[in-house]
Amino acid sequence: EKQHRKDSPDKETYYIKIHAQHDTLLRYAEELSYRMPIEAVEKSRSKTHMYLEQLIGPYLPHVPSNLKINDYLTVPFKYSLKDHFVDADKPKFFTTAQRSALTWHILQNTQYEEDDKSI
Repeated sequence: EKQHRKDSPDKETYYIKIHAQHDTLLRYAEELSYRMPIEAVEKSRSKTHMYLEQLIGPYLPHVPSNLKINDYLTVPFKYSLKDHFVDADKPKFFTTAQRSALTWHILQNTQYEEDDKSI
């Protein structure tokens, strides 16, 4: 998707927005061995951990109670086993940073020719 020059901050630069299909990102995640969540892990706290939390808790930054942090067991992604990964079929499976890195990898490793009109 091409953004018109008049929409850019300096009115001189063209921007091109590049989109990659979810299925393509999944295949490259396997190629690059991205570690992705396979199941949720419940954290258990030891007595030592709870004691330390009481000691240093007042000095830690406040974390809102409505913020839910999940811990997951992660393994290198395999496309053939995508049904076993948490939310692999959803668009939010990858973070913005992961999607950007995968798209950048695709762009860097694709062969282009000057006379190629199929880009």
